[in-house]
Amino acid sequence: MDFAALERNREARGPDYSGESWLVKIPREVEPEPKSAESEIRQPTKLDWIPVTSAAELQGQTLVLVNPEFVFYNREEGFRWDAPEGGRLGVRLEDIPAAHNPRPTGEGGHYWYVYETYQEHIERVLASAQKHAKDVWHICPKVDRKFELPDGTTELALKAAIAAHDIGKLSEGWQRWTRGWQALQVANYGQQTLWDGKSVAKTQTVGEYCAHTDYHPKYDKERNQAFDKGGKRPPHAGESAAVFMAAFGEVLRKRLGEKNARSVAYGVAGAVTRHHSAAATGETSAWKLDAGAAAEAQRVFTLIAAAELDPTVMDRLQRGGVKATLRPLSLSPTDPLAWLVYTLASRTLRLGDTRSFEAVRLQEAVS
Repeated sequence: MDFAALERNREARGPDYSGESWLVKIPREVEPEPKSAESEIRQPTKLDWIPVTSAAELQGQTLVLVNPEFVFYNREEGFRWDAPEGGRLGVRLEDIPAAHNPRPTGEGGHYWYVYETYQEHIERVLASAQKHAKDVWHICPKVDRKFELPDGTTELALKAAIAAHDIGKLSEGWQRWTRGWQALQVANYGQQTLWDGKSVAKTQTVGEYCAHTDYHPKYDKERNQAFDKGGKRPPHAGESAAVFMAAFGEVLRKRLGEKNARSVAYGVAGAVTRHHSAAATGETSAWKLDAGAAAEAQRVFTLIAAAELDPTVMDRLQRGGVKATLRPLSLSPTDPLAWLVYTLASRTLRLGDTRSFEAVRLQEAVS
C-alpha cells in the first residue's frame, strides 16, 4: 500500500477539488440482528468502512478500499498509484468493474430449499465459488509465488475451506433434527410437488447425510417454529473448524513446514468459523459425529480438495467425539499469510455458500 502516493495525489488535486477526500478505508464487519432460527444463512454480510489517516493503521490489513479519485486505473493498463504520462487520475465510468448482484433480503419466499445431501451442498458451494469469486481463484498462483509456497497451495486452502466448512452438520444433533423435520415434511406434503416444480418431500434414509431440508418460509415457518420447541439444530461452524484443525493440520505441516502450515491452517479455520457470523469466536461444546459421518466427511473432502483428512484422527473423532473448544487460537496481526488466506477463504465461502442454491431457486414454481 503506497499511502504516500495517495497523499501526494490528493495534494495534486489542488484547492478546487470538491470530491471525497478520504484516501483509504478498512472494513469492520457488523453482526446483523438475528430475525429467526434461519436468519444466520439468510442475511448478507454487512460492513462498516472506516477511513484511516495514516499508513500505520493499515498494518495487518488484507482488505482495503482505495479512493479511486487518487489512483489511476483503466482496463488496458490496469491499476497504478500514479498516472502515467498523459493519463489522468481516477477511473473512467466504462472501466468500473461490474458489481455482484445484491442478494435477496430473505423476506418473503426468497430463501426456500429442497432436500439437499451433504455432498450435493459441498459440490454446489464449490461450483458457486468458482463462478462468483473468479477474482479469488485468479490470484492463487500469485499468493503461492509471493510466499514461496508449493504450487497449488492457496487453491488447496480454498478448496479445503469449502470441503470442511459444514463438517459440523454431520453431528448427531444436526442429523437427528433433519431426520425429524423431513419426516414431518413427508407427512405434511405427501406426494405433492414442492416449490422447485419437480421434487416431493424426501425421507432421509439411513446412512444419508443432510445439509438442507425441504423448507419454504411462506408455507413452513410456523410449523418450523413449533418443531424447534423440541430442540433446535445445533451450531456447526466452529465445530467444522475444530475438525479441520485436528484432521488437516498435520497434512499441511508435511507439505509446508511448521510456520507456513500454521498460517494457512489458521486462515482457513478462521474463515470456516465465521462463515455465517461475523461475531463467531470459535468456542464450541463437546459433540459427536453421527454414525458413519467420519467416512462421509473424508469421502467428500477428498472429492472436493483432492487431499485426505488424517484417517487416524477422523477415526478417533468418530469413536471418541470432538472435544470442546474453549480458547480458540486467533490469527496473529503480524502474520500476513494467515490474514491473506483468511480473506480469500472468507470471500470464497461467503459467495460460494450464500449463492450455492441460486440456480435451483431460479426454477421456483410457486410465487
